[in-house]
Amino acid sequence: MNLHVLLIPSEEFVPPQSHLAGIFQLHQAKALQAAGVKTGALSVKLLYSLPMLLKGAVARAMGRPGSPKLPSGTPGSLLRLMFRKRFRLEEFVTHDSVEGIPVTRIEGGYDFKPGERFDHRAWTRAGEAAYEAYAARHGRPDILHAHNALYGGMLAASLSRKHGIPFVLTEHSSFVARRTVARSLLRHAARCYRSAAELFTVSPSLGRQLEENTGPAAAGWKWVPNVIDPDLIEQPPAPRPVRGKPRVLSVGNLIPLKDHATLLRAFAGLPGHESMELVIAGDGPEENPLRELARDLGISAQTTFTGRLSRDQVVAQMDAASCLVLPSRFETFGVVLIEALSRGIPVVASRCGGPECVVTDANGKLFPAGDAAALTAALEPVLRNPEHYNPAALRHEAIDRFGPRRLTATLIDFYRRTLEGPAAS
Repeated sequence: MNLHVLLIPSEEFVPPQSHLAGIFQLHQAKALQAAGVKTGALSVKLLYSLPMLLKGAVARAMGRPGSPKLPSGTPGSLLRLMFRKRFRLEEFVTHDSVEGIPVTRIEGGYDFKPGERFDHRAWTRAGEAAYEAYAARHGRPDILHAHNALYGGMLAASLSRKHGIPFVLTEHSSFVARRTVARSLLRHAARCYRSAAELFTVSPSLGRQLEENTGPAAAGWKWVPNVIDPDLIEQPPAPRPVRGKPRVLSVGNLIPLKDHATLLRAFAGLPGHESMELVIAGDGPEENPLRELARDLGISAQTTFTGRLSRDQVVAQMDAASCLVLPSRFETFGVVLIEALSRGIPVVASRCGGPECVVTDANGKLFPAGDAAALTAALEPVLRNPEHYNPAALRHEAIDRFGPRRLTATLIDFYRRTLEGPAAS
């Protein structure tokens, strides 16, 4: 069966200003394309609200510059931009390609001041215009694959009703599961789940939470994990030094949810930590407090904060590490775990949702989230007995469980069942 799948992320699809936004969807797209599935993506962005443009036009007509965030131009140019953002969205469509995946992008505008109550309307309207442009250039897709209900799933549901194209949905986000969005959006998400032909979640625990918070859906939640970046599989790990200091690596944004403070306390409790290294890769608002905590714990000399790293730099850090630690308070999956395993290093992660479906006794250790003493106890045998974790075996198992071949086989089977109907089940 020749398939044409259109991915609809809820964030931009690998925009030029960020190599991380939409990266999981890019990995999926590359895997599908390599398996012979015609794959494309939409990328929706909102910029400027209509009231902001109107106020700016009035301000400039009165001789004031208005908001510095607005584009330069006359009052008339701002009014024309406001009109185009509302009624001529097709003028804001562009087409490009990311690693061989065709992408149709659109820059819409907010109807009102940005906020949870109404943003989804402008977002889906812009997405519908982007879809029309994509279909005109690349043809009608067979399947729409949305990522997250808010708002990619809402757009896919709207397109499905209008064009008769079935849609499936993968939920990565914790917003709905943790009820951290407006109640009205929870209702929109629940309706979206009920209308999807298939529902996937990146971890079993997230599926259980979603069902508890939004009610049962006819399709039911199936576990389809994120995929290892195909490039990591093609690139063999660098040779490891025969001898050297044990090195603990953590990769992630420096925000409270990632709980690097617990990692610092745990590292300080390790016997012999003076002859070990701790590398924390990432940036964020917690960097200075974490640096101060490292000083207070007396481990500044052993701790390196690298700041944000490129993809290749992260891979190099993994190849030089003894183990990777994910100390988060909550994760829907934990892609960094499968990436580290694919480089042949063991992992230590908190029991916080997603890691439980990745980490086993054979590839690492789990510990209760927020428990520094338990993290110390988990780290110690991993660092002391590296011979228990064969790099080649770790890499092979990770690729077998989370590699593109298994993902594409699973997804293509679900796509086929969706198109062929109940007789294919």
